[in-house]
Amino acid sequence: MQKSVISLREVARRLGEFRKPKRIIDPDKLLSLLKSGALSAGFEFPGRKIVLWIPIPQNYWLTVHMHKFQSLGFQLDDPSSGTFTVRISEFSEELTKSVTQTVNDASKATEELSYALAKSSRPYEVVITDKEWASYLERNDLRYPVLENKKTSGRHEKASWARLSVIIGAYLTKHFRETKEPLQPNKVAPLIHQLAENEEISDLPSIPTIRDHISNILKKANSLSK
Repeated sequence: MQKSVISLREVARRLGEFRKPKRIIDPDKLLSLLKSGALSAGFEFPGRKIVLWIPIPQNYWLTVHMHKFQSLGFQLDDPSSGTFTVRISEFSEELTKSVTQTVNDASKATEELSYALAKSSRPYEVVITDKEWASYLERNDLRYPVLENKKTSGRHEKASWARLSVIIGAYLTKHFRETKEPLQPNKVAPLIHQLAENEEISDLPSIPTIRDHISNILKKANSLSK
């Protein structure tokens, strides 16, 4: 069963907003929460016929050093950055338990385990479920997005989008001024998100939301040119 999830990088970014002063990203806090069990993470493993949720035990995080978490820092020249990955071979016990709880037929369960063994060297991104994040906020009496000291929360959101729109507009203008190559929203969105973070714009929309926004701009531009 597929779950609604949040990347570790996004969680670290959200945690940074609770800091005073704010941080663009706070992987130190995230790793601390994982080690203490205050937050739980896992990953989705696409099996042979089903998608399995593999929870990562707390004792795994006790062996993870902060330098490994540096991968959460997005680098413009490294598309693989911004994620934290693990291999299914590291969690054979959790895999077996997930399969036996999900698949009732013994022969089919064996097929799923054999399939997983064949995929043992492939990396999978670690994530946190929306439910787990919501539970963390509730247990700690926190609200997200973090509200500024303004009369309404709406103003905060509009300010974020207003500043982001300037960056998107500037990027699109520069792109079409300097090249005739078609613009690919899925590649541009992470770059724009990073530019916005560099300007310390808080409460940024997710990369997929920015990607969809750029796609809508391009579609609108095409319809106006007809």
